[in-house]
Amino acid sequence: MIRISLATVILFLLVLPVHAGFDGGMAAYKARDFKTAYQEWFPLAHNGKAAAQNNIGLMYRRGQGVAVDQGEAEKWFRKAAVQGYASAQYNLGVLHQREGKNHAEAIIWLKKAAEADHAGAQNNLGVVYRRGLGTDVDYDEALKWFRKAAEQSHPRAEYNLARMYGEGMGTGRDYVKAFVWLEFAVRDLPVKGQKAARALREKVAKRLSRKDLERAKRMAREWNAKRAEWGETMTLIPWKDVYAVGNEELDDQHMRLFSLINMLYRAWVYGNEVTVLGEMFDDMLSYTVYHFRREEELLAASKFPQLKEHQLQHKRLQDQVLAFHGRNLSGSEANQLTTEVSEFLRSWMTVHVLDRDLRYKTIFR
Repeated sequence: MIRISLATVILFLLVLPVHAGFDGGMAAYKARDFKTAYQEWFPLAHNGKAAAQNNIGLMYRRGQGVAVDQGEAEKWFRKAAVQGYASAQYNLGVLHQREGKNHAEAIIWLKKAAEADHAGAQNNLGVVYRRGLGTDVDYDEALKWFRKAAEQSHPRAEYNLARMYGEGMGTGRDYVKAFVWLEFAVRDLPVKGQKAARALREKVAKRLSRKDLERAKRMAREWNAKRAEWGETMTLIPWKDVYAVGNEELDDQHMRLFSLINMLYRAWVYGNEVTVLGEMFDDMLSYTVYHFRREEELLAASKFPQLKEHQLQHKRLQDQVLAFHGRNLSGSEANQLTTEVSEFLRSWMTVHVLDRDLRYKTIFR
């Protein structure tokens, strides 16, 4: 006969409602039973679950199952945002952005979410820099963030990026790329937004020679095929909870590295300029060095017995990244280099984090 301890039963009963409550709330929300969704999520939010806090914030903002209350919405978004929950950071930024009461704080939260690879935040940050909302107009920054969001198939960002290329904002005028991104925007935007995208696409097409128009259409087909193969967001290595090592600072840094790697990979796939790729590689390299140094400091302070071995592994990984950095990012070897780098990055993040880093998980419990 199988014996189950009382402690096991109690643990099961404690854990089960957390998952059942959140999933039950989501099922109710999708069925538009907002009262039940709120009842399921509120206790979880009160106990600190970031996803539930974000959802409660959305319900207060939209008046779903509760009266509209922007103050309550902000309170719950902030609780989740300070835990590093990207969707809440985005929602908090949007709240400040739309009310226009604090553009500076809107930028802070939108940037945090954008750096965590949140496409909506990346698009909104592009709007901030293009229009100069609470900061100076900066077309270079606007172009950068629109591009990152568009490469994740964000419909509005696809349209915004096309405008940047078509009007030569932050870059030289490039009607071929403008047409390509408008092809995607027409497909991805909701019906209300498609009319403007179609009109702009027709306008751009008239400025292209027959040869360039065919080239633009071919590029769109090729990129679309890559999206179909890799998924709309073109994510090389998605973050999973199993990668968490139990230290909030290090987990945040690992998530940031995953984001940087995915953004760099998408930039390669979409054929961005060598200067853009170089800047992104520099960002990844400098953040990697910073992360390794900080991780080693925390492990040393915790007297991790395998610290020396871990430091040697970091040195080997850093040398490999530097070796890739020294090679040509364009030209005849570009495709081969892309394949090598993507495989290396996937292996590095999954094998190193899952194998090496999880060895020190117990010291942070």
